[in-house]
Amino acid sequence: MSSAKVMVIYTGGTFGMTQNGNNALSPSRWDDIVAHISPINKEDFKQVEFTLESFDNPLDSSQMTPKEWVMMAEIIQKNYHSHDGFIIIHGTDTMAYSASVLSFMFHSLSKPIIFTGAQLPVTHTRTDASINLINAIYLAAAKVFRIPIIPEVLICFNKVLLRGNRSTKKSTFDFMGFESPNFPQLGRFNQKIEINKKNILQIPEIPTKFLFNICPDIITINLFPGMNFKFLKYINKSNEIKGIVLRSFGSGNIPQSQEFIEFLEEAIQLNIVIVNITQCKEGSIKPHQYGASLHNKNLPIINGYDSTLEAASTKLMWVLANSSPQDHHALMSKNLVGEITT
Repeated sequence: MSSAKVMVIYTGGTFGMTQNGNNALSPSRWDDIVAHISPINKEDFKQVEFTLESFDNPLDSSQMTPKEWVMMAEIIQKNYHSHDGFIIIHGTDTMAYSASVLSFMFHSLSKPIIFTGAQLPVTHTRTDASINLINAIYLAAAKVFRIPIIPEVLICFNKVLLRGNRSTKKSTFDFMGFESPNFPQLGRFNQKIEINKKNILQIPEIPTKFLFNICPDIITINLFPGMNFKFLKYINKSNEIKGIVLRSFGSGNIPQSQEFIEFLEEAIQLNIVIVNITQCKEGSIKPHQYGASLHNKNLPIINGYDSTLEAASTKLMWVLANSSPQDHHALMSKNLVGEITT
């Protein structure tokens, strides 16, 4: 009879929240909620050995920073060879950001890292926390339940399994809190667990590499009609910005503003790396499809293809910190861990 060792990392989020004196939800400590987490307290998973880890100060995920991303990654690295899978209990607001950045931090990943959480606290009578955690346990201990081992950073939420760096939060209230607009679901949890084998990454033959450096010196620019481009000049004057994620219209179109083009030209001269992604939930950047395309301006702007905002921004932070300037463009244009379709 096979067994598995699974690490559960509690970072905070709605999953473990309780109401404070103002009736607002705030994160509780692990010791205060662990008694309510039946999957790891009962004998439902006799063949699974759990290791429990918690942030000293659990967070609402809106407070996540690169510091916490590295904390999560280092906990996993320390326990990587002694565990079969990892579950990260995380708030939903920035879960897709954390799942995306960890997918870049672990190269040649051979074990599942599963993010999950809840839209209602585990202490609520109608909580979705328990079923989300149970489904994540099945994935983390895959060999026990004879389902495929998925060597990816995943989001497991409300009966669906998504690639972390293809995911985005879609609702503040629906139990179906996440979606993957440009890539198929990797699995579903019905009476039978269904894994879409053809779309999961293969277990690599080389050892996992741990690359945790992050450069947070980037911004995102969301274009809108009537935008005053005069404000953008202060970005270049700051001398602190190293990367820009530009969210353009449709398949990569921009306003025909000379002031905006001059801003981009100056940013490039300052060696600021610029990645172009679409504002549309579905679809991809299509260079030169329209006359108004940014890529018709003959500027060295990187095509972000069908990347989510979460994946593009965290990938840019990771690439800036873990590669030389001459490699930035090539790495941002390359599909590294399933985050884009080129």
